[in-house]
Amino acid sequence: MLEPRGDGLEVLLPADVAGVLEIPEHANLSFSGDDREGISVSYDSELLKKMARLMGDGGKFSTVSLAPFPVRME
Repeated sequence: MLEPRGDGLEVLLPADVAGVLEIPEHANLSFSGDDREGISVSYDSELLKKMARLMGDGGKFSTVSLAPFPVRME
């Protein structure tokens, strides 16, 4: 379960997931780079690396959005 909080998220995790991520079951995740607001999450953070290992290949995806070109009637 998660809830937006400021520049991050307040999370409540199952014990097994929290154990794999090595964080408390109830934690605040901060995306602002400020450790005082919670556990810092960034591209190079240990927590993000642990999340990637937890998801394995199941968490990989990509999306593409293309704006249509206007049609010129001649």
